[in-house]
Amino acid sequence: EEKTRFIPVLISSLLFENKCPHLVAPETARDMVYIDDAVDLYLSIANKSGINGEIFNLGTGKQSTVKEIVEIALEITGSNATPYWGTMQQRIWGQNIWQANMTYVSKRLGWEPKYNLENGLRKTIRWYSDIGAKEI
Repeated sequence: EEKTRFIPVLISSLLFENKCPHLVAPETARDMVYIDDAVDLYLSIANKSGINGEIFNLGTGKQSTVKEIVEIALEITGSNATPYWGTMQQRIWGQNIWQANMTYVSKRLGWEPKYNLENGLRKTIRWYSDIGAKEI
């Protein structure tokens, strides 16, 4: 994600400032896909013959609430920061249901994500920590 988006801001705030950023409502949901899985799906599409103009969803097929994401990130980082829910204005796209339908991708390509939310966050947080990535 671009550095001003949710995951980078959350990780930087927890790791380097020991505080939570402004947050939307905790029940706001997203289908979070780890970058290695996104690249893997793109490569699967590129390497599959007979695909001409087909459209494929990119996601995990599982949604996670902002609350779940924050709780996992707090645990991984060991931060004792307090989340203050609703301190960021809810956006028009801030939905409680946001989940990719991966049925066609699974059938057509046999593709499944390798990383769940916790594993993807763990790797991302480790990367930020390893490079001291307060400013990406």
